[in-house]
This record gives sequence, C-alpha cells and structure tokens, in this order.
Amino acid sequence: MDADVRFELLGPFRARRGDRVLPLGSAQRQAVLATLLLRPGRPFGRDALIRAVWGEDSPAYAVNQLQKHMSALRRALTPDRVLTWTDHGYVLTVPPGARDLDEFEQAVARARETGDPAAYRAALALWRGPFCAGLPGPLLAAERRRLDEQRLAVEADRCAAELDRPGRADVTGDLRRLVAEHPADERLCGLLMLALHRTGHRPAALAEFRRIDRLLREEYGVEPAAALQTLHRRVLDADPALESPAAAPVAPMQLPSGLPGFVDRESELDRLDALTDGRDPATVAVLSGTAGVGKTSLAVHWAHQARPGFPDGQLYADLRGFDPDGVPADPAEVLRGFLAALSVTAVPPGLAAQTALYRSLLAGRRMLVLLDNARSSEQVRPLLPGTPGCLTVVTSRNELTGLAVAEGARPITLERPGYAAARLLLRARLGDDRVAAEPAAVTALIGACARLPLALAVVAARAVARPGISLGTVAEQVLDGPAEDRSTDVRAAFDWSYQQLTRPGARLFRLLGPHPGPGFGVAAAASAAGLPVPAVRRLLAELAGAHLIREQPDGRYEVHDLLRSYAISRHLHDDPDEDRRAATTRLLDHYLHSAHGADVLLKPHRDDRLPLAAALAGVTPASFAGRPDAAAWLTAELPVLIALVRRTAELGRPVVRLAWTMVSFLDYAGYWQEKVDVLDAALAAAQRLDDPELCAETHRMLGSAQVRLGRFRAAHVHLDQALALCAGPGGRARVHRTAAWVLERQGRHAEALDRARCALADHHAAGNRVGEGRALNALGWFHARLGDHRRALVRCAAAVDRQRLLGDRFGEAETLDSLGFIYRNLGEYAAAAVHYRWAAGLYRDFGDRFNEADTLVSLGDTYRDDGAIGTAREAWRTALEIFEILEHPDAGGVRVRLRTAP
Repeated sequence: MDADVRFELLGPFRARRGDRVLPLGSAQRQAVLATLLLRPGRPFGRDALIRAVWGEDSPAYAVNQLQKHMSALRRALTPDRVLTWTDHGYVLTVPPGARDLDEFEQAVARARETGDPAAYRAALALWRGPFCAGLPGPLLAAERRRLDEQRLAVEADRCAAELDRPGRADVTGDLRRLVAEHPADERLCGLLMLALHRTGHRPAALAEFRRIDRLLREEYGVEPAAALQTLHRRVLDADPALESPAAAPVAPMQLPSGLPGFVDRESELDRLDALTDGRDPATVAVLSGTAGVGKTSLAVHWAHQARPGFPDGQLYADLRGFDPDGVPADPAEVLRGFLAALSVTAVPPGLAAQTALYRSLLAGRRMLVLLDNARSSEQVRPLLPGTPGCLTVVTSRNELTGLAVAEGARPITLERPGYAAARLLLRARLGDDRVAAEPAAVTALIGACARLPLALAVVAARAVARPGISLGTVAEQVLDGPAEDRSTDVRAAFDWSYQQLTRPGARLFRLLGPHPGPGFGVAAAASAAGLPVPAVRRLLAELAGAHLIREQPDGRYEVHDLLRSYAISRHLHDDPDEDRRAATTRLLDHYLHSAHGADVLLKPHRDDRLPLAAALAGVTPASFAGRPDAAAWLTAELPVLIALVRRTAELGRPVVRLAWTMVSFLDYAGYWQEKVDVLDAALAAAQRLDDPELCAETHRMLGSAQVRLGRFRAAHVHLDQALALCAGPGGRARVHRTAAWVLERQGRHAEALDRARCALADHHAAGNRVGEGRALNALGWFHARLGDHRRALVRCAAAVDRQRLLGDRFGEAETLDSLGFIYRNLGEYAAAAVHYRWAAGLYRDFGDRFNEADTLVSLGDTYRDDGAIGTAREAWRTALEIFEILEHPDAGGVRVRLRTAP
C-alpha cells in the first residue's frame, strides 16, 4: 500500500492518501474497515466480522452486504492489494505507523518513559474526538469505551507528571474539570487533593475528600480506598513529605551584597520590621525618595536582616526605571528570570500566563521580593506575588500611589539625612579624628553635597585618597563647582571627584557611561577603552576607590544610575563624535567575539554559524576555560547582550550577527521568549539594511524560535517569508531543513519527509556535499518516524558512507544516532546498542556533552527494552551526571527512568 495512506481513528474515521481523504462510503462500510483495523495483519473470520459490525442478531442479508462492502473497500484502497481473503478470513495489511492509534500508543509509552508533561500533551493532542465517532458496531463501541478509559488515564498521568516536576505548573483547573466529568474516580480525586495542598489550598483539599467519601458511600455503598484515606490523613497532618523533593523548587538567594553608605534610618527600619512582626498587615512596601538618598542601601540592609523570616528565599531585580538610556526593564523579562530562579524549565508564553504560574509557585510560601528602581506601578504589578506569606519591597524615585490605592502598599518616604546622620556617614568613612578636627568644614561639606549619601560617599572616598588635604579645602573646591541649585543638584560633588581622577581614569569613566549595564567585566571595560586588560584593572581600581563604580563579589562592576547619567553627560561633552562611535563599535565587537567564542564551545559543530573577521584593534574578547565557563559568561552577560541588540540596531550588520550568535545559547538554556525578542530586533535591523540574505536567515531563525513557544502558525509564516527571500539553493536548503524540524514537532512526519527531500535537492544544487549527507540522514529519520524502517536503513547507510568519505564526523554521529533508533524499533537491540555507543563516543570526542548524554539515554532505553536493566542503569547514570553538570532540564526525565526501572 502507498506509504502515504494513513488511517485516523481517534475522532471521526478517515483514511488519507497524502492530503486527499479517500471516499469510503456509508457509515456501515466505514465500520467494516475500522473493525478490520483493530486487528491489522490478522485474519478476521466472516461470521466474527458480521457479529462485530451488525451484532449478535445480524440480519440474513448481512453476508451479501459484507461482500459488497469488501469489493468497494478494495477499490477505494487501490493501487495495492491490502485487503485480501484467506482460508481463515479477511486480512487487512497495513505498515507500522499507518494508524494514528499506533502513534498515540507509542507517544504514551515515550511519555511514561520520560515522565515529561510535554510528551503527555503531545500524545493527547492526537485526539480529535471520540474513537471512530458515530460508527456502529458492538466491537467498535467496546473499543471506544476502552480507549476513553485509556485517554483518561493518560490525562491523569500528565497531571501527575506536572505535579512531580521542579517548578510544577498549577494543574488544579485541569483536575477540577476531570473530576467534574468523572466524580467517582479516586485517582483523579487524589491528584486534585495533592494539587490543592501543594498550592496552599489545604481546606479545599480536605473538602474534596469529604465530597468523594459522601458520594461513594451514598451512591455505591463503599468507602474510599485505603490509598485515598491515607492521603487524607497526610493532608490533615500537613505531612511535609507531600512536598516531594522532585517538586520543591530550590530556595533562591538573590539579594545583592550589603551596600556601603548606610547610616541611621532607625524610623524607616522600624516601619519595615512592622511588616514582618504582625504590627502592619500590608504585603507591599514602597520606599520612595530622590535619587542618591539611599533607598537601595536601606532596602538591601534591611532585607539581609530580615532573611530568617523568609525561609523560602529572596528574589531581587533591578527594574532600571530611571536608566539613563530611558529603557526600563521589561516586567516579562524580569518575571522569566524569577521563574528560572524558581527552577521552572518550561516558561509559558505571555505575561499573564507567566504571572499566574509565578503566583501559583509562591502560594503558601514565605518569600521576600525586592524590586529596585521601579518606574511605575504598572511595571511592578505583574511581579507582585499575590499571597499573604510573601512581602514585596519596592524602591522608586516616584511615590507609586497606584500601588497604595490598588494593592494597599505601605508608603515609606526617605528624606535626606539630617546633619547628624550625615556626620555619622563621614565619620565611618573618614575616621572620628578627622571629622572632629574640622566641624565647620564638615558642615560645609555636607551642605555642598546636598546631604545626599551618594554624593557624600563619592566626596569622602576622594578625600580618603588625599589625606594631606584639609576638609575645609575639599569643601571650598566642591563649592566652587558650577551647580546652580545645591538643594537638588549634586553635580558639583561629582565634578570635584571626577576632576581628581587621572586622565586615563577619567576617560575610562566617561566611556563606561554608555555601557547598557547592569554590570560589566574587566574585558568589556578594556575593549571600550581600547586598552590592555592589566592597565584597565588599575584604572577600575582607581574608579572603585573614588566610589564612582562598585565592584561586585563575582569580579564584575556596576555604576549607580545617577553616576552613569553623569558619565554619559561628560562623555557627550568631552569626547569627540569619532571617539564615541569608536568606543561603541569596540564594545559591540567585544561582545560579538566573546559570544561567538562561547557559542563555539557550547555547540562546536553548528553548521549555520557565519565566520567572523578578526576582532578590531584594542578589543579584548573574553576567554573561557571550557563549556561551563562559557555558559556562565553567557548567563551573566545575557541582559547586556539583549540590551546591545536592542539599542545599537543602527550599527546594522554586527548587531544582526550578534543576535544570530546568541540564539544557540538562548535555545539551549530555555530562554525562548528572549530568543524571539532578540531575533525580532535583529530582523528590524536587517530590514533597515535592505539585505534580503540577512532577512531570510533571520526569518528562518525566528521560525525555529516560535516553535519553542508553541506558535506553529507564526513559525510557518516566518519560514515562508524566508523561503521567498532566499536567492540561492544553499539558503533554501537551510529553510527546508528547519521546516522539516517544525513539522516533526507537530507530528506531521510525511510533510517533514517532503521538506527533507527538498533540502537534499537544494544542497545538491548548491554543491554542498556535507549538506547532502545530513539531508540523507533526515530522510532516513523521517522514514523511520513513519514506520518504514527498511527504507530508513537504506537512506541512513548512504548518509553515513558519504559522511565518512567527507570526514563529516559530527554528521556521522547524528546518523549513527538515527541508525540506533531504527534498529531499536526493528527489535534488533544489539545493533542499536552498537550504533548508539559509536554516536556517543563521537560526541564525547567533540566535547559535545549534551548530545553525548542524549544518546546515552537512548542507549539505556535500548538496554532496558532488551531486558538488560543493570546495563541500562549504567548508561542512564552517566547521562544524568552530564545533564546535572550542564544544569539541563532533561535531567528530570533520566531521574524518572532510574526511579521507575526495576
């Protein structure tokens, strides 16, 4: 039979050849074919078939009707003779995978192997309605009941898997719906009780038990099973073991280190303490005050003191509400960072869904959330936990009255410290003797700094560096500055400190102003200045000593937004346009080459990576000791990289290349929304350049990115646009290959096979022999997914021969992995294990730890299928070690295998 013919039984019955639905005639004729499909390849006796379709009291004309139906079905299923008569009855022969029922059962088996909720969702997505909806016959009716029960069990398995994953999703809504449809199902009831308990709704969990207990006793005369009664007692006792280790997220500890410059503020500290000791019921506090008044210092100082009261962790984010570039942090980006800190690996698309998941995770927990430098109430609202056990502290230059009105936030306004408190600050920095020796000069200095802690800290740091100068002289020099209104402007204090810098130090300070932040490393500063790293280390130490920048524990540096605004103003005033452009170009080149080097380590055999020219003179790319170091750098620099793509789009081609370089890491680490955002910015830059090649490649990458968020329609739109813009076969081949992957994710393997054929043809036209080999592997893979394993073997064998001839070792590893899959599905476990071991060894030689681990998982699955459980465990343990080193979410599926294997 034509390999493209597919029988769809999970819903209204249909038979398709390609895109064409075959005409099958009446409902009774369709019932005959559907009944035969329940026993493919096995004889079905005439009398038994009549009873299965017409029932025990079948009419006398049923024999004649059956013969007519068989003749019509043979014609409909031409050209091949798949419906035949033997001495034992009718036989319908179909290849593996021709029934969507087979695909469903295989998908369920994979889901139960991995414990991955996404795999369960993929299996359930195959259902279009009741099994063979509307077709008559007692056998189909019985099968319909059986499959309805199986689908319900898979729904329950999916909810259980969601509950057992780190950063578990809230499935209470799904479980309430299922329980309403099946009110006496004790397993569903137990899952709902557990979900309610884990999301902080213990009374509702107990009420659910009372409901089913009453139903079972009154309607069926039985009491709940022992397992459900045990769960009820554990919920009553608030058993901590119900929060399984696999489900409990790691408590995040994100508070920054204590900031210098904190003095006094006893009244404000007491008001914050009241929020935790029961005197004040508010769950949100807003610390407001002018720039530089010490809001962050107070908030961080108090948060460290209050940490014992929040055992479930502390979340921190700088919302950059008053960033000199005027681009506050996007709440969605901040929220995705919080979810990652809460161990969520699959972040739902859309701010509303992310906020709902965030609040569900925090329900019933005691957690402190510190939101620094907020611009508006709207920026803050999606980040509020919404649960009474959590406290949110917000700092802002604005009062954020909207939070007080709608959320009952407690406003705490920070005034400038009085002269006594300011003297305490100076005594802490300058020493008691020096302050006591010149009381009048100290008073003048405090006035010159407008009593602002930030300005006082900057001036004091410079005075410490000049112990021979009197404080009176310092005060006079600051007062000689050009500031017009000393009650609001601290520029004079900054001017005085800046003028004490060496010329190279002052230049570096100016060049750091335009850096998008929130932090930077030494190599980035060296590249911005075009200087060697050792020289820049000395200059950074000078700036840190002057309190103009602040060194973090991880060796990176930060600049207060007020000082960054000052640095930008000096940069615009003191540096010529040419120097400013050169510094920006060097900074972008630093991040481009650094990200490229990290990407090469993380994905050494990426075949769509574009070569880079040598780094510009004066640029120092970051260097990495290995893959973990590269991943750590990309994680730390991610906000900077995203900001650079967005804010330097006018530089055109380098920005697009930076975005392309980032996408592998963003995909690998699960930053899927960020991947879309970065590529959207890159596409806008490419369109401004009017470069069809750049636009085509960016559309292709966007098509891949949208799939991760489940946006298949958007993915195909981008891929169609990419294909329309491609000028040559090489670009078309990459688009077809990406489209094949997208179609595979949708379960559309026949269409994916067609795209792989197109990729092979275009690679051949482009003369890309390596691409041809990889396309042949793709053809074999999709034949295998369609159940045509013999043809798959031919394609993959041809691919591996070509790859060995060309020396494409990475392509060879991919094809060996495909051959392992094919042999495993043919039941030839020894051959499958050999190919998986070869593939894993090649990946290990390349240093590609992820693909090595992924292949070892398949190797373990093969050993398990062959009954070698001990050997399977060894392969899985090795894979788990690698995934844990990489901090990859696939570790969860391996843990499930090890936990459930005999």
